Amino acid sequence: MIVTILLPLFAMVAAGWLLAKSQWLKPKWLDVANDLTAKILLPVLLFLGSYRYGQPDDVPLTLLAAFYFPMLIIFVALMWLLNKQTNKSPFALCAVYSNNVFLGIPIVSQVVGDAGIRYAFMVIAFHSLLAFSLYYVASSHSLKRSRWQPIINTFKNPIVMSLVLGLSLNKIGLELPQWLLNGLGLISEVALPGALLVLGASLARLRLSNFWQGLLISSIKLIALPCLVYLLSKFVFGLAN
Repeated sequence: MIVTILLPLFAMVAAGWLLAKSQWLKPKWLDVANDLTAKILLPVLLFLGSYRYGQPDDVPLTLLAAFYFPMLIIFVALMWLLNKQTNKSPFALCAVYSNNVFLGIPIVSQVVGDAGIRYAFMVIAFHSLLAFSLYYVASSHSLKRSRWQPIINTFKNPIVMSLVLGLSLNKIGLELPQWLLNGLGLISEVALPGALLVLGASLARLRLSNFWQGLLISSIKLIALPCLVYLLSKFVFGLAN
C-alpha cells in the first residue's frame, strides 16, 4: 500500500528531473517555480491546513521530543567524532537537516491525509530553527554573528509565517469569507505537484563531488536518524500509536 501511495510522488520528482535535463522549458523556469512554490503555493497550503484544523489538543511534547532529541544526539555525536575536521559543522548540519517541506509535506499529505499535516506543524515550523541554531553555535567563525539570526530568519520564512498566521486565526475563531477560502483552496491544490516537480528539477542541477561523503550523509539522514526517532518514539516515549 505504501508503495502505491509513494510511487506517484516519486514519479512527479522524476518528471521534474526530466524537464530540467531535457531543457524543454526555458533555463530560468526552475528559479521562478522554486520561488512560486516556496513563497506562495506551500505557504497557502499550510495556512489553510493550520486555519481549518488548528493545533491538535492531543499532541504531547514527547512527540516533538521524539524528533528533536535524535537530531540533537546525531549532531553532537558527529561534531565529537569529526572533532579534527574543518568541515565538521556543515557535515553535521547536512546529516540532520531534512527536506521536510518539498518532500515531507507531500508524503505526509498522501499517507495520512491533509488533517494529519497538523501533527507535523511544530516539526516543520521549528526544524530549521533548531538545525541552523546548532550549526551557528558549533561553527567557531559564526560566533561573531548575531545569535538571534537563526530565530529571525525562521520567523521571516514564508512557511513558518503561514503556519503562525493560520494557527492564530484558528485560535481566535476568526471566520474568513468562503470565497477567499475557495480561492486559496485552488492555489493549494497546485502546491504538492509543484513542490515535487521543483524538487526533481533541483536534483538535476546537483553535482556530486564526493560520492562517499554524500553516501555517508544520506545513510545517516535516511537510515540512522529515522531509526533513532522510531526507537525513541516507541520504547522511550511510548508513542506506539
